[in-house]
Amino acid sequence: MGLPSHLQPLLLATILLFGLYTGYELWRWLAGNRAGLTPGQFHRRLTAAVILEIDLVLWFLADFLMADRPARERLLFLLFATLLTLVPMILAVREASFVLRQYAQWRKELVRGIARPSAGEDSR
Repeated sequence: MGLPSHLQPLLLATILLFGLYTGYELWRWLAGNRAGLTPGQFHRRLTAAVILEIDLVLWFLADFLMADRPARERLLFLLFATLLTLVPMILAVREASFVLRQYAQWRKELVRGIARPSAGEDSR
């Protein structure tokens, strides 16, 4: 029903590695936000990571949870697990648009700073 049995260990390893990486990023944020992320960026990224982790666990447990269920319920479960992957994609698009706006603002400030002579310079 879910994944073939030979892919189950790979999925389990992916779940563990992704969970460890998410924990590492959380620890880095709590230790001082060296990446310079805004709180909104961090929350969007953490939300996407948690949703993806939940989705991986749903796929891993699909055979166990849906073993004695009718085909209609199994199909709905897999449909939900598949559609759940769209939420992090939407969050990634929002994150990309935020970074683009941030870059445009930074560039605008940079150009204004270059175009405007500083107060200490002689005007000729």
